[in-house]
Order: sequence, then C-alpha cells, then structure tokens
Amino acid sequence: MSIVLVACNNNSYKISGTIEGAPDSTEIYLMSYYDSTPIDTTLILNGEFSFAGTADSSYMAMVANMEANMPVIVEPGCDVAIDLNTQEFVKANKMNSDLGLFFASYNQLNARYMAISDSLMALIQGGALTMEEAQPIFMEKIEGIDQPVIEVMENLLSIHTNDVLGIMLLETYISTGAEDEKIDAILENMGEVVLTSPNIAAIVESRNMLKNTAVGAQFVDFTI
Repeated sequence: MSIVLVACNNNSYKISGTIEGAPDSTEIYLMSYYDSTPIDTTLILNGEFSFAGTADSSYMAMVANMEANMPVIVEPGCDVAIDLNTQEFVKANKMNSDLGLFFASYNQLNARYMAISDSLMALIQGGALTMEEAQPIFMEKIEGIDQPVIEVMENLLSIHTNDVLGIMLLETYISTGAEDEKIDAILENMGEVVLTSPNIAAIVESRNMLKNTAVGAQFVDFTI
C-alpha cells in the first residue's frame, strides 16, 4: 500500500481510520503507547472512526479495540489515516511513515518466527521430532533472522536523532542485545529530546555504572 505523505502545521491533530468487521457503535481507543493510559475514545460507524484534538508536543500512542491495535505518533498539526486491519498508514507525515516502516519489518520478523515455530511444532505433534530435538533446530533456523529489522532500526536512528520515534527505536534497539560499541556510537548522535527521556536516561545511567564497575575500570572512591 502506498502512503500519502503530508506536512504538519499548527497544534491540532486528527487520526482517522478504517476497520472491517466491527459492528457500529463499537468503542475504539486512543491510548498511551507505553502504559495504555486512555487519551480519547470514539465509536466506529460504517467501519470508520476518527480522533481529533490538540497536542503541544509529539508522543507515542496506540489506536486499539478488542480486535486490533496499531501504534501511531500524535504530532501537533498532523492529519494521519490508518487501516487498522492491515496495520498500515494510508496517509502520514514523515515520522509516522517511518514508524510504519519499522513495524512492517517487525511484523514480517514475527511472521517468520511463527512460520518456523509452527513447522517444527507440526513435526513434534506428528512424532517426527521430540521437543529436545526441535530446540537446536529452531535456534539454528532463527540465527540472524532479526538482522533486517536491526538494519531498519539503525537506518531510522540515523534520521530520528531528536524525536519521540528515536526514543522508541533506541529502546527497542538496545533490547535486541546490540553490541556496546554500536549502542555508544548511536548514543553519541542522539539529541536532547532522546537523551533526556526517562527511559533512555535510565538506560544511559545504568550503562555508565556498568562501565565504571567493569573489570579493569578505574576505581572511584566515593567515601568522604
């Protein structure tokens, strides 16, 4: 699906979307991406819904009902449109377009994981393999499988160095177990918005503490 790119102005926002199969008057929610705190609620009518409001700054959110969910970035002045069934942006600004690019690669990775898992489970259930025999086969098949997603994140992190998408991407990138040298190089390029976010600031502090207590690191005497 191609995305219509739009520019943002003023501080109002609109998030519209479609979802097939949902009965009229079904509630759908706009909530915080990180802790599911409700932001807004609306009703689905004829398979369509819309949220509108104002925002002083950009933040990660989630559009969700009982059947599906999709992350979006609420950004002042932006008008975006989504297809909740396919989890794709129909109309988006640059930051949401790149968010869609990341989650498309992430969903493809999950689909590959599930395909490998399901094929091995079928062999186990058919008696061709035991669980113990399947485990090393699974590990071999998934080795390096996440590399395409990692490359997408590295590319996007070189672009989104000082915005909320950069925060989410960096948190995810660090959680993959990336090499310390690569993480340090990315951190050096991050701006204040990313580095002062609570989660990233805590991660940076923890990494610095580990470096200071690593074998061979210079001892610091904190006694008075």
